[in-house]
Amino acid sequence: MNVSLEDVQGRPDERAICLQRAGVEALRYPVDVADTTGDAQSSVANFDLSVELPGHIKGTHMSRFVEAVAALSDPLSPTSIGGLAEDVRARLKAESATIRTSFPLFLDRAAPATGATAKLEYSCALTAVAASSARRTVVSVRVPVTSLCPCSKAISDYGAHNQRGQVTIAVDIGDSSSVGLIDLIGIAEACASSPVYPLVKRPDERVMTMTAYDKPVFVEDMVRDSVAMVAGKWPGLEFSVLAQNEESIHHHAAFAETWSPGFDHRLAPTHRD
Repeated sequence: MNVSLEDVQGRPDERAICLQRAGVEALRYPVDVADTTGDAQSSVANFDLSVELPGHIKGTHMSRFVEAVAALSDPLSPTSIGGLAEDVRARLKAESATIRTSFPLFLDRAAPATGATAKLEYSCALTAVAASSARRTVVSVRVPVTSLCPCSKAISDYGAHNQRGQVTIAVDIGDSSSVGLIDLIGIAEACASSPVYPLVKRPDERVMTMTAYDKPVFVEDMVRDSVAMVAGKWPGLEFSVLAQNEESIHHHAAFAETWSPGFDHRLAPTHRD
């Protein structure tokens, strides 16, 4: 039996209030992900998808967001996320569309002494905005690191407290296709006292301990060194950097953060565990 169903979302709305974003969030979906190198791996991504809703339309069509994700054929990457935003914008016939997604990326990491290799998880996030006038993409990584306190080392007869932390870097890549997730991960690890490794033996632990002791850094140091490397590698791009330490001798955390003058925090990707 054919039944005519009203499109309630398409009803006119007399309040005439435009909504900057309306859509779906916390959509988990299996995807292939890739960096600028093109090598893809399977993952599970969290999606927030939205469009600008004109004031005269009651609601957006929520099912079309899921249709767009289900129709993904290319691996999700810094260079392909903009295409998804364009597809959503076209499906919803919207003035603009915003896509936020986060996913784990696993990379092989070899221990510093024995070379024992296992995969380490990195949190990656992307934001893409497609509008009639322009398209923007922001890429971000959240990287686990080890830091050793310079003050503790300087004032102690022996030893120094160290802790695990994380460095989050976000870059508005504009039209650049050269900003890769792996590049940003490398910058974050280079600015710490030591990287972390998924599989270590005693010789590796020894090297990691001494490496960190020889390179003490505050959260402020990690942020400043990251900024210098990002600005040096991609001059002119807008960015933000956040370093956080899970302090081993305090019941609170330490952090430092900065961003370039033109960085739009509304586009900052969201990392969801």
